[in-house]
Amino acid sequence: MKSKRSKLIIGGVAGIVIMFVLSLLVPALQPIAKAGALLIYALVNYIQIREMKKNGQDIEKPALFTAAVLIIIGYLLFFT
Repeated sequence: MKSKRSKLIIGGVAGIVIMFVLSLLVPALQPIAKAGALLIYALVNYIQIREMKKNGQDIEKPALFTAAVLIIIGYLLFFT
């Protein structure tokens, strides 16, 4: 189980780094890269929270934290 979670986190980080590099190399794709990075972050957190729920763990705090981070990062990426 830990190996699967580690692979998920590493894959998510790699995806976000790829989106960052893409936004540096092709500035015209910057909005798409920002949205892609935000979606990758949301997907990784959704899968982790779903696994926590399946294991019977409390998901209220991680879900609220993820929602807050997505709102703040989304605002900072697209409206500043």
